[in-house]
Amino acid sequence: MSDGYAEFLQAQIKEEVIQGYLRERLILEEEKKEFQQELEAFRAKKAEVGRRRDELACLLLSPDRYAAFFALIGFDPPPLAWIEPAQDAPQGPVCPPGLSPKGFTRRRRYLNLVRKTYSRLARKAAEAGRASKAVLALAEEINEDVRSFERNYDILNIIRFLRGLDTDAALKTRLMGENFTPRELNSAYDHMAIPLIDPGKEGLRPWPDLPKAQEVEEKTRQFLSEIFRVEREAIGPAVA
Repeated sequence: MSDGYAEFLQAQIKEEVIQGYLRERLILEEEKKEFQQELEAFRAKKAEVGRRRDELACLLLSPDRYAAFFALIGFDPPPLAWIEPAQDAPQGPVCPPGLSPKGFTRRRRYLNLVRKTYSRLARKAAEAGRASKAVLALAEEINEDVRSFERNYDILNIIRFLRGLDTDAALKTRLMGENFTPRELNSAYDHMAIPLIDPGKEGLRPWPDLPKAQEVEEKTRQFLSEIFRVEREAIGPAVA
């Protein structure tokens, strides 16, 4: 009787450990789903920043002028270079969708158009920067939860418990893969381990703070006027 009762208690303890493990693991999986949703929303914002950056680059007509523009406002090399070019990026100086050139002269229209384009870029970059910071914080929070989870549960013991319990085979397969023999213990461990989130691999990084459009306009006015003087014909369609 005493031996049977001891075995019963051990089985109950194992059952409670497994239930706690499954409950907390499910919470972690839900947290990772939330992270993926936030990450996709951030990536959409990042892609829009890339489109706005490309619109500005096309209005400046060349990579050298683009680099010089940002050097004038304190960035050398230019920021946001890690964002891939948009597939629908314009191939020449055009008026970006949603904007309109205004001014009594074509030079003034060009300066105003660059200011509006930069202003929209800076605004979208600020939004993406806030989103990046939030996703980075969420990633660190989840990673700390994973570390705490690993401290609280010994996966090797969990594997042994699962093998010893009359647990649904589908659940075992989901958690452990197809590995049920001692020889395949390491493989089962790798399958059950929860990887930490690597922010760098997910494209997360600190974002630059772009200066306000008014400050940029003052620092680049003469530079842009010279571009217009040299490239008047090429710029013409964008400010027509």
